[in-house]
Amino acid sequence: MKRILLVLAIASPVVACLAPGSAHAATRAMVAVPMHHVGPVTNLSGHVGASTSTNWAGYAALEGSKQFTKVSGKWTQPAVDCSKTPNTYSVFWVGLDGYSSPTVEQDGSEADCVGTTAVYTVWWEMYPTNSIQTVFSINAGDAIVAKVTYKGGTFTMTVKDKTSGRHFTQRAGCSTCQRSSAEWIAEAPSAGPVLPLADFGTVHFAASKAGVQGHSGTITDPNWTYDEITMVSSKNHSKVKAQPGSLDPSGQAFDVTWMAKT
Repeated sequence: MKRILLVLAIASPVVACLAPGSAHAATRAMVAVPMHHVGPVTNLSGHVGASTSTNWAGYAALEGSKQFTKVSGKWTQPAVDCSKTPNTYSVFWVGLDGYSSPTVEQDGSEADCVGTTAVYTVWWEMYPTNSIQTVFSINAGDAIVAKVTYKGGTFTMTVKDKTSGRHFTQRAGCSTCQRSSAEWIAEAPSAGPVLPLADFGTVHFAASKAGVQGHSGTITDPNWTYDEITMVSSKNHSKVKAQPGSLDPSGQAFDVTWMAKT
């Protein structure tokens, strides 16, 4: 699929602080969207139980008595095998909302196969205000740290490539965002339908943390519940596209492994 880059005029006020030499934000004809549930969510106590989705794989922390104010995580940018999966796409991110709410405030990295050429970038998104906003290019193997925070009506999205030293910070307002969940996700993004998932092998999420006003914790913190999400085919829900592994004992780290492109 040909990638189309468009200049975006964002309705909500946004202030960007880009690293020297960074490209200006642009939007693609591709968006990351809220989780498409296939399996039911039940037993909201501790571990919700495994859910399935047609576009997400990873973990979500779900609101307890307070709204989330921050989420963060880190990973090594995985390489995609474009000889096996040409014209495929994948994004890796942390974010607030989207699990059971109509918005997503998120940022992270991307690994696409444009034909058989691998393309790696970092990005941010305030869905549905805008599509994925590409900021600068990175390399497979780079150490990525991402976070989203909320204070006083403003979301601040920051991604740093610790290998190159490049980073960006983007701020945006949202008066209707619920902050009802925090996520650490490998995703097959969408351009209307869910796009074919690039073969990224395995991505390892670490330092996965979230917070509410006055408290910070890991995915398994007793102040909220959490859910493990497996990505399945939209055509065959018994076919797994990406599988999360178990959380480590600290509740901060896990793997997501690619299984199939569609």
